[in-house]
Amino acid sequence: VSAATASTANYCTSTGVTETAAADVNIYPNPAADFINVETQATATMKLVNVLGEEVGSWQLTADKNEINVSSLPKGIYFVTVYFGEKITTQKLHIN
Repeated sequence: VSAATASTANYCTSTGVTETAAADVNIYPNPAADFINVETQATATMKLVNVLGEEVGSWQLTADKNEINVSSLPKGIYFVTVYFGEKITTQKLHIN
């Protein structure tokens, strides 16, 4: 298992939404089984989407550590998108 590093990158999409680097949010453990911890520096909205593009959950996050229960979700790959106003970041999440 190797440690991943995040680089900082901000760019504007054609929709006018600024995508931010993963450094703005820390999601662990990954892979997860029963829960994930989501650490943010500001309040945010988080959406969890499966590989079919179906939204399976949405949460309001506080500026700190947020514990999210994922024990009821089927095993698989999901995409976690965190919205900070007009800024967004998306990370892949494995649930075992």
